[in-house]
Amino acid sequence: MISAQQLDALDPQTRQAMLSLLAEVRAKEELIARRAIKALEGEEPENLDRYIDQDSPSYQRMLDKIAELLNVTTLRYQRMEDMIAAIGLPREQLCTYCWTGQALSYEYNPRQQELNLL
Repeated sequence: MISAQQLDALDPQTRQAMLSLLAEVRAKEELIARRAIKALEGEEPENLDRYIDQDSPSYQRMLDKIAELLNVTTLRYQRMEDMIAAIGLPREQLCTYCWTGQALSYEYNPRQQELNLL
């Protein structure tokens, strides 16, 4: 996870490479949570909200399935609000895709080498 301020501090070549990576959208099949949900449901449901709520039984079933797929005995994810508090930046400046499925919205102007969060 990288903030706009951290991007600003990078050298131009590294920054461009990072922006290219941010611009790519990872295929859903690559995300282990999506694979776990598909294994539990038989297909990916339209609404994933019950899997996002870390206090829901569906979330716990998904976590158990991910642990099984990874062949680990214990698995926990950091809560989004705890992560945001630890970083100390406004939520709007952070990519929360792993929690919400919504990518960070930004606009990049290569001529000015500028990243504008939307």
